[in-house]
Amino acid sequence: MLLSDVVFTRVSFDYEYIIDESGIFSLHIPASVALSPTPSIIDYEEEIKFWAGVGFNIYPTGQGKLKYFLGPELRYSMVDYTAYDTQRYEYQDAFGNPMYIYEEKEQPIKDMSNMYFLVNNGLIYTPISRFAVSAVLGLGLQSRLIDKDKLGYEDNFLPAVTFSARLGYKF
Repeated sequence: MLLSDVVFTRVSFDYEYIIDESGIFSLHIPASVALSPTPSIIDYEEEIKFWAGVGFNIYPTGQGKLKYFLGPELRYSMVDYTAYDTQRYEYQDAFGNPMYIYEEKEQPIKDMSNMYFLVNNGLIYTPISRFAVSAVLGLGLQSRLIDKDKLGYEDNFLPAVTFSARLGYKF
């Protein structure tokens, strides 16, 4: 369970399989489902519905009580997005001076998809054999998978930052 799940009302699962005998390489499969609309930390115009990914972690120091890892992750998410379209209207006042009125319209887009490429860095502390506490920071790129005619503009690649604090039980 992610600690952020308590704040953002969602349920998350993490599966990790150590690939080699030395404990340096692992396959990582995370997923999260929102129980109620969950605003994105970075983009308040997005409400995350769910996300899932697959990653590969490298533990340079191997396994132990305190472990550092890094590795790439591909992540897919489904969000509801609100785009804002601003219209500018010009008119003249009684003295002939130009005046402007700005009107902002919301344009909700349901079920928009995002793809992420992240490089995760994290620490895992295992004080007892089956319990773990971890913190993970992911940096990378986000690609919005949407028809640019729906959004009104095109911003295919954006910087992406993710952070999670986790409490876990190892099976």
